[in-house]
Amino acid sequence: MSALDWFANKSSQFDTKVFSGKSDKYLHLSTDTAVSLINPELKLLHAYREVLAPAVENSLDFIREIILSLPEAVFISASEWHSSPFLRAFFASESDIPVIMRGSKNLRVFLDKHPRLDRAWLILDMNVSEKDAAAEMSLLGSDVCKDRFQKTVNFSDHKIHICGADEAEAHRLFGAQCFEYLVAQALHDISKRRTERQDLEEERTMLRARLRSFQQRGSGPVFNPAPEKSEEKMKLDALLLENERQMRAGSSTQSALESELECLRDVLKNPGRFIFFENKQQRLNRMNVIVSKQSLEAASDVSYSLIRLMGTFRARKACVVAHFSRNEMPEVVRANFADAARYL
Repeated sequence: MSALDWFANKSSQFDTKVFSGKSDKYLHLSTDTAVSLINPELKLLHAYREVLAPAVENSLDFIREIILSLPEAVFISASEWHSSPFLRAFFASESDIPVIMRGSKNLRVFLDKHPRLDRAWLILDMNVSEKDAAAEMSLLGSDVCKDRFQKTVNFSDHKIHICGADEAEAHRLFGAQCFEYLVAQALHDISKRRTERQDLEEERTMLRARLRSFQQRGSGPVFNPAPEKSEEKMKLDALLLENERQMRAGSSTQSALESELECLRDVLKNPGRFIFFENKQQRLNRMNVIVSKQSLEAASDVSYSLIRLMGTFRARKACVVAHFSRNEMPEVVRANFADAARYL
Protein backbone atom coordinates (compact mmCIF):
# COMPACT_ATOMS: atom_id res chain seq x y z
CA MET A 1 0.00 0.00 0.00
CA SER A 2 1.24 3.50 -0.76
CA ALA A 3 1.34 6.47 1.56
CA LEU A 4 -1.08 5.43 4.22
CA ASP A 5 -3.70 4.50 1.65
CA TRP A 6 -5.66 3.05 4.53
CA PHE A 7 -6.18 6.62 5.75
CA ALA A 8 -7.92 7.67 2.57
CA ASN A 9 -10.10 10.74 2.90
CA LYS A 10 -13.30 8.72 3.00
CA SER A 11 -16.31 9.46 5.14
CA SER A 12 -15.46 7.95 8.48
CA GLN A 13 -18.05 5.65 10.00
CA PHE A 14 -16.67 6.55 13.40
CA ASP A 15 -17.87 9.49 15.49
CA THR A 16 -14.71 11.52 15.99
CA LYS A 17 -16.12 13.20 19.12
CA VAL A 18 -14.97 10.19 21.17
CA PHE A 19 -11.47 11.66 21.13
CA SER A 20 -12.65 14.87 22.79
CA GLY A 21 -12.75 13.21 26.19
CA LYS A 22 -13.58 10.08 28.15
CA SER A 23 -17.15 9.12 29.02
CA ASP A 24 -19.38 6.05 29.13
CA LYS A 25 -21.38 7.49 26.24
CA TYR A 26 -18.32 7.64 23.98
CA LEU A 27 -17.21 4.19 25.11
CA HIS A 28 -20.60 2.66 24.21
CA LEU A 29 -20.65 4.55 20.93
CA SER A 30 -17.19 3.28 19.99
CA THR A 31 -18.11 -0.28 20.96
CA ASP A 32 -21.31 -0.26 18.91
CA THR A 33 -19.50 1.21 15.91
CA ALA A 34 -16.83 -1.49 16.03
CA VAL A 35 -19.46 -4.23 16.34
CA SER A 36 -21.49 -2.80 13.46
CA LEU A 37 -18.41 -2.79 11.22
CA ILE A 38 -17.53 -6.37 12.12
CA ASN A 39 -20.93 -8.05 12.31
CA PRO A 40 -24.15 -6.40 13.60
CA GLU A 41 -25.33 -9.81 14.83
CA LEU A 42 -22.71 -9.58 17.60
CA LYS A 43 -25.18 -7.31 19.40
CA LEU A 44 -27.31 -10.41 19.97
CA LEU A 45 -24.70 -11.76 22.38
CA HIS A 46 -25.37 -11.18 26.05
CA ALA A 47 -23.24 -8.44 27.62
CA TYR A 48 -21.22 -7.82 24.44
CA ARG A 49 -20.53 -4.26 25.59
CA GLU A 50 -19.15 -5.43 28.92
CA VAL A 51 -16.92 -7.96 27.17
CA LEU A 52 -15.48 -5.39 24.76
CA ALA A 53 -15.42 -2.31 27.03
CA PRO A 54 -11.90 -2.77 28.53
CA ALA A 55 -10.37 -3.49 25.12
CA VAL A 56 -12.16 -0.58 23.39
CA GLU A 57 -11.15 1.80 26.17
CA ASN A 58 -7.55 0.61 25.89
CA SER A 59 -7.50 1.36 22.14
CA LEU A 60 -9.12 4.78 22.61
CA ASP A 61 -6.57 5.71 25.29
CA PHE A 62 -3.76 4.51 23.02
CA ILE A 63 -4.99 6.67 20.13
CA ARG A 64 -5.63 9.70 22.39
CA GLU A 65 -2.00 9.55 23.51
CA ILE A 66 -0.91 9.58 19.87
CA ILE A 67 -3.09 12.60 19.12
CA LEU A 68 -1.87 14.52 22.15
CA SER A 69 1.74 13.88 21.20
CA LEU A 70 1.47 15.12 17.59
CA PRO A 71 4.03 17.88 16.90
CA GLU A 72 2.97 21.46 16.28
CA ALA A 73 1.22 22.05 12.97
CA VAL A 74 3.23 23.32 10.00
CA PHE A 75 2.06 26.13 7.72
CA ILE A 76 2.54 25.05 4.11
CA SER A 77 3.22 27.94 1.75
CA ALA A 78 5.56 28.30 -1.20
CA SER A 79 6.38 31.83 -0.08
CA GLU A 80 7.57 30.50 3.29
CA TRP A 81 9.88 27.83 1.88
CA HIS A 82 13.09 29.85 2.13
CA SER A 83 12.49 30.87 5.76
CA SER A 84 10.94 27.65 7.12
CA PRO A 85 13.33 24.80 8.00
CA PHE A 86 10.37 22.42 8.05
CA LEU A 87 9.33 23.22 4.49
CA ARG A 88 12.93 23.08 3.25
CA ALA A 89 13.27 19.64 4.83
CA PHE A 90 9.99 18.22 3.53
CA PHE A 91 9.99 19.80 0.04
CA ALA A 92 12.98 19.82 -2.29
CA SER A 93 12.08 23.27 -3.67
CA GLU A 94 9.42 25.92 -3.30
CA SER A 95 8.01 24.98 -6.71
CA ASP A 96 7.17 21.49 -5.40
CA ILE A 97 4.61 22.86 -2.97
CA PRO A 98 1.95 24.13 -5.42
CA VAL A 99 2.43 21.02 -7.59
CA ILE A 100 1.79 18.68 -4.66
CA MET A 101 -1.11 20.71 -3.31
CA ARG A 102 -2.77 20.97 -6.72
CA GLY A 103 -2.22 17.27 -7.31
CA SER A 104 -4.12 16.27 -4.17
CA LYS A 105 -7.66 15.31 -5.14
CA ASN A 106 -8.63 15.01 -1.48
CA LEU A 107 -7.58 18.58 -0.76
CA ARG A 108 -9.33 19.98 -3.84
CA VAL A 109 -12.56 18.12 -3.07
CA PHE A 110 -12.46 19.30 0.56
CA LEU A 111 -12.04 22.95 -0.41
CA ASP A 112 -14.80 22.65 -3.02
CA LYS A 113 -17.16 21.23 -0.40
CA HIS A 114 -16.38 24.03 2.05
CA PRO A 115 -16.21 27.26 0.01
CA ARG A 116 -16.39 29.47 3.12
CA LEU A 117 -13.23 28.06 4.68
CA ASP A 118 -10.14 30.14 4.02
CA ARG A 119 -7.80 27.27 4.90
CA ALA A 120 -7.70 23.50 5.31
CA TRP A 121 -6.09 21.53 8.09
CA LEU A 122 -4.61 18.26 6.95
CA ILE A 123 -2.38 15.30 7.61
CA LEU A 124 0.54 15.25 5.18
CA ASP A 125 2.30 11.90 4.89
CA MET A 126 5.54 11.13 3.10
CA ASN A 127 8.01 8.37 2.44
CA VAL A 128 11.10 8.93 4.56
CA SER A 129 14.49 7.34 4.12
CA GLU A 130 18.01 7.83 5.41
CA LYS A 131 21.20 7.08 3.52
CA ASP A 132 24.90 7.51 4.08
CA ALA A 133 26.68 10.29 2.25
CA ALA A 134 30.32 11.29 2.39
CA ALA A 135 30.83 14.82 3.63
CA GLU A 136 33.72 16.81 2.26
CA MET A 137 34.06 18.87 5.40
CA SER A 138 32.14 19.37 8.65
CA LEU A 139 32.75 21.33 11.81
CA LEU A 140 32.81 19.47 15.11
CA GLY A 141 33.63 21.78 17.97
CA SER A 142 36.82 23.59 16.97
CA ASP A 143 38.09 20.75 14.78
CA VAL A 144 37.60 20.33 11.07
CA CYS A 145 36.73 16.74 10.09
CA LYS A 146 37.18 15.62 6.50
CA ASP A 147 35.63 12.66 4.69
CA ARG A 148 33.20 11.93 7.51
CA PHE A 149 30.22 9.80 6.58
CA GLN A 150 26.93 11.46 7.41
CA LYS A 151 23.31 10.54 6.97
CA THR A 152 20.93 12.45 4.76
CA VAL A 153 17.15 12.35 5.20
CA ASN A 154 14.92 12.27 2.15
CA PHE A 155 11.16 12.94 2.09
CA SER A 156 9.21 11.89 -1.01
CA ASP A 157 5.85 10.74 -2.36
CA HIS A 158 3.83 13.39 -0.52
CA LYS A 159 0.15 12.53 -0.01
CA ILE A 160 -2.78 14.26 1.67
CA HIS A 161 -5.45 11.86 2.91
CA ILE A 162 -7.14 13.60 5.82
CA CYS A 163 -8.56 17.14 5.69
CA GLY A 164 -10.48 19.05 8.37
CA ALA A 165 -11.97 22.45 9.04
CA ASP A 166 -9.64 23.03 11.99
CA GLU A 167 -6.74 21.38 13.74
CA ALA A 168 -8.94 19.56 16.25
CA GLU A 169 -11.02 18.00 13.48
CA ALA A 170 -7.90 16.85 11.64
CA HIS A 171 -6.70 15.24 14.88
CA ARG A 172 -10.02 13.50 15.46
CA LEU A 173 -10.21 12.23 11.88
CA PHE A 174 -6.71 10.84 12.22
CA GLY A 175 -7.74 9.08 15.43
CA ALA A 176 -10.88 7.69 13.81
CA GLN A 177 -8.84 6.24 10.95
CA CYS A 178 -6.50 4.61 13.46
CA PHE A 179 -9.44 3.00 15.26
CA GLU A 180 -11.00 1.79 12.01
CA TYR A 181 -7.63 0.35 11.01
CA LEU A 182 -7.69 -1.78 14.15
CA VAL A 183 -11.26 -2.88 13.45
CA ALA A 184 -10.27 -3.76 9.88
CA GLN A 185 -7.45 -5.89 11.26
CA ALA A 186 -9.94 -7.77 13.45
CA LEU A 187 -12.23 -8.23 10.44
CA HIS A 188 -9.34 -9.66 8.44
CA ASP A 189 -8.50 -12.11 11.25
CA ILE A 190 -12.15 -13.16 11.47
CA SER A 191 -12.37 -13.62 7.69
CA LYS A 192 -9.21 -15.71 7.81
CA ARG A 193 -10.74 -17.96 10.47
CA ARG A 194 -13.91 -18.32 8.43
CA THR A 195 -11.91 -19.25 5.34
CA GLU A 196 -9.86 -21.79 7.27
CA ARG A 197 -13.07 -23.32 8.65
CA GLN A 198 -14.61 -23.52 5.18
CA ASP A 199 -11.45 -25.11 3.77
CA LEU A 200 -11.53 -27.76 6.51
CA GLU A 201 -15.20 -28.48 5.86
CA GLU A 202 -14.57 -28.85 2.13
CA GLU A 203 -11.60 -31.11 2.81
CA ARG A 204 -13.71 -33.27 5.15
CA THR A 205 -16.44 -33.64 2.52
CA MET A 206 -13.86 -34.67 -0.08
CA LEU A 207 -12.20 -37.19 2.24
CA ARG A 208 -15.51 -38.79 3.20
CA ALA A 209 -16.48 -39.06 -0.47
CA ARG A 210 -13.17 -40.74 -1.30
CA LEU A 211 -13.56 -43.11 1.64
CA ARG A 212 -17.08 -44.12 0.56
CA SER A 213 -15.86 -44.68 -2.98
CA PHE A 214 -13.04 -46.84 -1.72
CA GLN A 215 -15.38 -48.91 0.47
CA GLN A 216 -17.79 -49.43 -2.43
CA ARG A 217 -14.96 -50.68 -4.62
CA GLY A 218 -13.92 -53.06 -1.88
CA SER A 219 -17.37 -54.71 -1.52
CA GLY A 220 -18.24 -57.59 -3.85
CA PRO A 221 -19.70 -61.13 -4.09
CA VAL A 222 -18.93 -63.84 -1.57
CA PHE A 223 -16.23 -65.35 -3.74
CA ASN A 224 -14.57 -61.91 -3.95
CA PRO A 225 -14.58 -60.69 -0.33
CA ALA A 226 -13.72 -57.13 0.63
CA PRO A 227 -9.98 -56.73 1.14
CA GLU A 228 -8.47 -55.86 4.48
CA LYS A 229 -7.62 -52.25 5.25
CA SER A 230 -5.17 -51.30 2.62
CA GLU A 231 -2.51 -48.64 2.80
CA GLU A 232 -4.77 -46.26 0.86
CA LYS A 233 -7.67 -46.64 3.28
CA MET A 234 -5.42 -46.21 6.28
CA LYS A 235 -4.11 -42.99 4.76
CA LEU A 236 -7.66 -41.69 4.22
CA ASP A 237 -8.64 -42.57 7.80
CA ALA A 238 -5.59 -40.72 9.14
CA LEU A 239 -6.33 -37.61 7.03
CA LEU A 240 -9.96 -37.60 8.18
CA LEU A 241 -8.95 -37.88 11.84
CA GLU A 242 -6.48 -34.99 11.46
CA ASN A 243 -9.15 -32.89 9.73
CA GLU A 244 -11.62 -33.48 12.57
CA ARG A 245 -8.93 -32.63 15.12
CA GLN A 246 -8.22 -29.30 13.41
CA MET A 247 -11.93 -28.48 13.25
CA ARG A 248 -12.34 -29.19 16.97
CA ALA A 249 -9.29 -27.07 17.78
CA GLY A 250 -10.62 -24.18 15.71
CA SER A 251 -14.13 -24.16 17.09
CA SER A 252 -13.63 -25.44 20.65
CA THR A 253 -16.87 -24.87 22.56
CA GLN A 254 -17.52 -21.35 21.27
CA SER A 255 -20.20 -20.34 18.85
CA ALA A 256 -19.19 -18.52 15.67
CA LEU A 257 -20.39 -15.18 17.09
CA GLU A 258 -18.51 -15.67 20.36
CA SER A 259 -15.35 -16.45 18.39
CA GLU A 260 -15.72 -13.24 16.37
CA LEU A 261 -16.28 -11.19 19.52
CA GLU A 262 -13.17 -12.67 21.08
CA CYS A 263 -11.13 -11.90 17.96
CA LEU A 264 -12.27 -8.25 18.00
CA ARG A 265 -11.47 -7.97 21.68
CA ASP A 266 -7.97 -9.43 21.23
CA VAL A 267 -7.07 -6.86 18.56
CA LEU A 268 -8.48 -3.83 20.41
CA LYS A 269 -6.82 -4.97 23.62
CA ASN A 270 -3.37 -4.79 21.99
CA PRO A 271 -3.34 -1.79 19.60
CA GLY A 272 0.42 -1.44 19.92
CA ARG A 273 0.87 -4.72 18.04
CA PHE A 274 -0.59 -3.16 14.91
CA ILE A 275 0.21 0.57 15.13
CA PHE A 276 3.62 1.93 16.04
CA PHE A 277 3.94 5.68 16.53
CA GLU A 278 7.04 7.70 17.29
CA ASN A 279 7.82 11.42 17.27
CA LYS A 280 11.17 12.18 15.66
CA GLN A 281 13.27 15.31 15.98
CA GLN A 282 16.36 15.60 13.80
CA ARG A 283 18.82 18.43 13.41
CA LEU A 284 19.16 19.02 9.67
CA ASN A 285 21.19 21.43 7.59
CA ARG A 286 19.93 22.95 4.34
CA MET A 287 20.93 19.78 2.45
CA ASN A 288 18.94 17.58 4.87
CA VAL A 289 22.12 16.13 6.35
CA ILE A 290 21.74 15.07 9.98
CA VAL A 291 23.97 17.29 12.10
CA SER A 292 25.03 16.42 15.62
CA LYS A 293 24.15 18.75 18.47
CA GLN A 294 27.85 19.35 19.12
CA SER A 295 28.48 20.58 15.57
CA LEU A 296 28.86 24.31 14.88
CA GLU A 297 27.38 23.87 11.41
CA ALA A 298 24.21 25.85 10.72
CA ALA A 299 21.22 23.54 11.15
CA SER A 300 17.64 23.49 12.47
CA ASP A 301 15.57 21.04 14.48
CA VAL A 302 12.85 19.43 12.36
CA SER A 303 10.06 17.44 14.00
CA TYR A 304 7.72 14.91 12.43
CA SER A 305 5.90 11.74 13.37
CA LEU A 306 6.80 8.27 12.18
CA ILE A 307 3.94 5.81 11.92
CA ARG A 308 4.17 2.13 11.07
CA LEU A 309 1.09 0.05 10.32
CA MET A 310 2.06 -3.51 11.21
CA GLY A 311 -1.15 -5.42 10.58
CA THR A 312 -2.35 -6.98 7.34
CA PHE A 313 -2.23 -3.58 5.60
CA ARG A 314 1.36 -2.45 6.11
CA ALA A 315 2.97 0.96 5.68
CA ARG A 316 5.77 3.08 7.09
CA LYS A 317 5.36 6.84 6.73
CA ALA A 318 6.43 10.18 8.11
CA CYS A 319 3.49 12.47 8.78
CA VAL A 320 2.84 16.00 10.00
CA VAL A 321 -0.20 18.05 10.83
CA ALA A 322 -0.33 21.08 8.55
CA HIS A 323 -2.58 23.89 7.35
CA PHE A 324 -2.82 25.36 3.89
CA SER A 325 -4.45 28.57 2.66
CA ARG A 326 -7.10 28.37 -0.03
CA ASN A 327 -5.54 31.41 -1.72
CA GLU A 328 -2.38 29.43 -2.42
CA MET A 329 -4.16 26.59 -4.21
CA PRO A 330 -3.20 26.79 -7.90
CA GLU A 331 -5.99 26.43 -10.40
CA VAL A 332 -6.21 23.08 -12.12
CA VAL A 333 -5.45 23.48 -15.80
CA ARG A 334 -8.24 21.79 -17.74
CA ALA A 335 -8.06 20.77 -21.36
CA ASN A 336 -10.29 22.82 -23.69
CA PHE A 337 -11.63 20.13 -25.97
CA ALA A 338 -13.78 22.64 -27.89
CA ASP A 339 -10.68 24.54 -29.05
CA ALA A 340 -8.77 21.33 -29.67
CA ALA A 341 -11.53 20.08 -31.97
CA ARG A 342 -10.89 22.97 -34.36
CA TYR A 343 -7.44 21.64 -35.16
CA LEU A 344 -8.62 18.13 -35.94
